[in-house]
Amino acid sequence: MSAPAVKKRKVKVEPAKKQFVTPVVTDEEGRRLSHTMRSTDKLQDLIRFYYAMVPTAGDGDGVFLHHGSRLLCEATPADYNLKDGDEIQFLREIEPCMFVTPVLRDSKGREFTRTMRRTDTVQSLKEYYCAMVPTLPYAEAVFLFDARFLNNGATLADLELEDGDQINVFHHQPMYCGLPPHRDLLVRNCAEDRRSSSDEHLKSRWADQFMDNVP
Repeated sequence: MSAPAVKKRKVKVEPAKKQFVTPVVTDEEGRRLSHTMRSTDKLQDLIRFYYAMVPTAGDGDGVFLHHGSRLLCEATPADYNLKDGDEIQFLREIEPCMFVTPVLRDSKGREFTRTMRRTDTVQSLKEYYCAMVPTLPYAEAVFLFDARFLNNGATLADLELEDGDQINVFHHQPMYCGLPPHRDLLVRNCAEDRRSSSDEHLKSRWADQFMDNVP
């Protein structure tokens, strides 16, 4: 009598974590310096590499940023989940007031927070949102702040944004029948702000200007 067949157990092999990564340091002069390093190396090594390659930048001068946040020297590429080609930005001079962190809120209630330079344009903010929500075509994204439809060429400084200020994102369809879906929301927001205003003249002027801009 033959022995029963033994079933082979399938061993699930976890994919190995990438051992090496190649981030790119960019600066205001347009330089792009790539440096392959271990994912477990300290980012201090990347910073030292930049200073060695650009001797005009004094050691300790400026700041290194990743997505608008200061890079921690003792952290590793793995801590930031860095991938090949991810950019680390070097700025020679930095002031707290040169950055602002607005919040994008769309009609589905999703919120996206991103720190940006005040000299960045609405267009770059819109490109960020459309990259996060690729189902919305860039040409159909409408941004509103403080009752104004935002021009792509305007800078965040032009808008006088402060940290935490909310920009509403709507989906504008060039061809539609009836009212766009966001009009009722704008009407309600307008009514609420009119009630909260203490100046009757400003109430009326603000509301008229707001509704003139609603498609």
